[in-house]
Amino acid sequence: GRSYIVDQLCGLSFEVSPTSFFQVNTRQTEVLYNMVREAAGLSPDKSDVLLDLYCGTGTIGLSLAHVVREVRGVEINAGAVEDARRNAARNGITNATFV
Repeated sequence: GRSYIVDQLCGLSFEVSPTSFFQVNTRQTEVLYNMVREAAGLSPDKSDVLLDLYCGTGTIGLSLAHVVREVRGVEINAGAVEDARRNAARNGITNATFV
C-alpha cells in the first residue's frame, strides 16, 4: 500500500505521512480556519505574506494561499515539510514555500 493517506480539507487534497500531523476533525478544522482568515485581517489586495509556523503538512497556509501574496511555512519535522511541498504541488499552489 501507500505510505500516506489522502484527505480533503477546505476544498484541497492533502497527503499525510505517518509522522506528520493532520487535524482529523476536518469539519471543525474548516470552521477554525475560516475564523483564522477573518481574525487575521488580511489585505483585500492580496499583498500579505503569511507565516505558517509549525506548519505540519501545510493545511493552514495552503488553505489561505488564495488570499495572500505568499505563504512561508516553517516546520521542524522534515517529513511534514515534504508533505507540505507535495500538497502545494498537488493543489496547484505556487505561492507557498516550506522549510
